[in-house]
Amino acid sequence: MNEKQKSGYDKYFASATNNIRNKHYPQAMTDLGCCHILSKNAYRSHLKIHLLMLWVGLKTFNFKEVRTQLIRSTVAFATLPFMAGTGVNGKPGDSNYGFYDKLEIPEHLKEYFR
Repeated sequence: MNEKQKSGYDKYFASATNNIRNKHYPQAMTDLGCCHILSKNAYRSHLKIHLLMLWVGLKTFNFKEVRTQLIRSTVAFATLPFMAGTGVNGKPGDSNYGFYDKLEIPEHLKEYFR
């Protein structure tokens, strides 16, 4: 993760944790989705986002999200760090998108990849 991505990640991560603390779970998932996009090529940060998405799924009794994040957390953990981030795209990593879906990076995040 470059410095721009790290600053964006830190911004959205702080917002996500604040929203989780205040039980604003939909906004927390949006912020975690931004973190997911920004951390695609950072092994530990990427894994941490999937685990937080799992936590939000548990807190909201969203069992589709829990199932999805259990699988994705396992895959993220099992991926060797040097293989992480081979295909950065705009997929937020939640259960609304399939594993192989390709999305454009959202406009508000593109600045972090320049």
